[in-house]
Amino acid sequence: MTLAYPDGVKELIKPAVTVSISNNFYRSARCRMCKRCCSSSAKFWTDREFFALEKIHPNLVHELPEINGVEWSSFEMRVNESLCKFYSLPETPDVGCVFLDRVKGCLIHGAHPVYCALPVIKFRQNATKRHTTITKEQFGRSYNIGCPIEYGVLTRKEFTRVDLEAMHRVKLLAEDLNAPSRIGWVTKTLKIGFKDPVRSADVRGL
Repeated sequence: MTLAYPDGVKELIKPAVTVSISNNFYRSARCRMCKRCCSSSAKFWTDREFFALEKIHPNLVHELPEINGVEWSSFEMRVNESLCKFYSLPETPDVGCVFLDRVKGCLIHGAHPVYCALPVIKFRQNATKRHTTITKEQFGRSYNIGCPIEYGVLTRKEFTRVDLEAMHRVKLLAEDLNAPSRIGWVTKTLKIGFKDPVRSADVRGL
């Protein structure tokens, strides 16, 4: 995959040759809504994602940034020779993410960036071996922020509502970027041998 940044710098990213699914993926990761991982860095939406966000939350999209003294910015990048548009919203030192309410939590849940939708599902890449492992673990800064995620058995309902939905969003993102994707294979493989509830011991050897 070839990326051409707005400043003219180009980068070649070689896709993974092999993909595996860790046993640790097949476990519930119950978020306790502490909101510690919500404040991170600038948020990015693709053109399609931003249109959906604006359609679902028109008032929030245009009012909250202005209230908090930040402005939307947009830029274009070439991904595999296709021009892709992105929208960005920086965080403020005092507020952080303008769409985070300290009491209610995320005000745009369901239309937030894919980055925010994947707090525990990880795509671990080994660039040397060109291998990607899909797993679940605490948020990257969990050891610094004290992420209180609790792991347990995974029910089919949660698997369908949370995990498969997250994978679907990743698939849409890949399509937005005109990037090659094996998410279809991943989703099919995740369903193999699924019992209710499923435990990691049930799926060893996938």
